[in-house]
Amino acid sequence: MTAKELLNLEMRKCFDFLWETSNHVKGSKGYGLALDRSNNPSLASIASVGFALTGTVIGVKHGFINYEEGLERAKGTLFTLLHNIPHYNGFFVHFCNIQTGERYKKSEYSTIDTALCLNGIIVVDAFFNDPELHEMAEELLNRTDYSHFLFYREQKAFFHMSYNDIPGGAYTKGNTGFISAWDMTAEQLMMYIQAAGQDNIDEEIARNLYLSFDRPYGEYKGIGCHYVPSGVLFIYQYSHCWFNFSEYKGCDGIDWALNTKNATLAQIRWCREQSQIKTFQEGLWGVSAFDGKDDYIVHGTVPSKNMMPLTDGTIGPCAISGSLPYTYEESTCALTYLFENHPSMWGPYGFYDSMNSDKNWYATTYLGIDKGITLLMIANALYGDVWDLYMKHPRIQKAIVKLGMVKQ
Repeated sequence: MTAKELLNLEMRKCFDFLWETSNHVKGSKGYGLALDRSNNPSLASIASVGFALTGTVIGVKHGFINYEEGLERAKGTLFTLLHNIPHYNGFFVHFCNIQTGERYKKSEYSTIDTALCLNGIIVVDAFFNDPELHEMAEELLNRTDYSHFLFYREQKAFFHMSYNDIPGGAYTKGNTGFISAWDMTAEQLMMYIQAAGQDNIDEEIARNLYLSFDRPYGEYKGIGCHYVPSGVLFIYQYSHCWFNFSEYKGCDGIDWALNTKNATLAQIRWCREQSQIKTFQEGLWGVSAFDGKDDYIVHGTVPSKNMMPLTDGTIGPCAISGSLPYTYEESTCALTYLFENHPSMWGPYGFYDSMNSDKNWYATTYLGIDKGITLLMIANALYGDVWDLYMKHPRIQKAIVKLGMVKQ
């Protein structure tokens, strides 16, 4: 099997997971909601919904499903989001029941997970020529009030990360209200783009938001990037699933596509130099957030704050695939090696979530967001599917102008 054949096979398997495991019971209040993870069939992730919606378009474009099937699923999902999912000023709860849409325990109202969902809404709106779908998409996008999560610190504008009205709720540390701030280099670039596409965020505020977060620069063995605090790879990758940063630099001149490429190359180099870790000595890399042997783990390498890598050698195909458009050769080599030498990593929906050679351990789980980023970045690397649609959407074009982005 060639590398491209493997990528196409994994793309199909990722699509199948999102399509088949999402709620497809017509009339269900949770119709269209997507699984958070395969070993918890009742839990939906609002971020997974964004990947699943985008995946629906990929499925139609590649003949996995027909146009009518895709349109039906997309419209039904938007109806569910509009009417059945709890929200706070348009921002959805992070987790909900996949059958009823009800809030899961004390889940927070999350900006970034809502943003991932909205990206999927933008893609289906760009692809399907359907007035009813467009009307629902506009209502959902307009309802999401970014200005409500906006605050200032020393004249710099920031977004709060989330909101929780339940004492002792997720991320509250015993309090209620707004939680934390997007004041560091992280996965929130998509939020500035979405906010700039709204009429109630003017050019001055949009650019202030983009320019305000910290963007420290660091290097590893001459490979430099504006790094995320923990060096976790997915954080560099998420916004690139939809916005093609290879086409535009920020108004500050930063090339975020090159930044993600360099962050990935720095990790690859660091991994190859770790002689004590068997996984890395096989030529594998992809240190990020995914299932570990005992629990969900969030690991990273370098560059990072204090240059202190955190990893036990666990890697994930989603992290390798998430950089495909920027490290095609390195990513395809690692994925091919994984496929040919670790058959326990392959299951009914393609690559499982993660593995660790040092512990002789293989995950048997699939996560919606991890199969989602894999699907989207394969489609972008091989065909430009998602980028082409997302970049043409009127809201995104408006945002590019407001943010003063520079064509590359």
